[in-house]
Amino acid sequence: MDVPAQDKYQPKCWLSHHFINKLSVIIGSCQLLQEQVDESDHLDRECIHRLNVIMEIAKEMSKELKEHECQLDSATKLLTFGAASTSSAAEKH
Repeated sequence: MDVPAQDKYQPKCWLSHHFINKLSVIIGSCQLLQEQVDESDHLDRECIHRLNVIMEIAKEMSKELKEHECQLDSATKLLTFGAASTSSAAEKH
């Protein structure tokens, strides 16, 4: 059964949605690279450590974006509508 378009998931903030998608790509890429390195090699162990750091930072950023999605949505709307009203006021003068 197909879900009508209006019932599909619509993110509250497209900016945070965009960043979360990009962070997901970073996390997935780190996971794929970890699978390809040799844990017995000293340089590869260092590489795994660095990949873990990158992955954890990306996960934390994604989590924070999800938690603050509503605030970002409000700020984006404020900036968008504020800029529109400012340009309208400037055109009137």
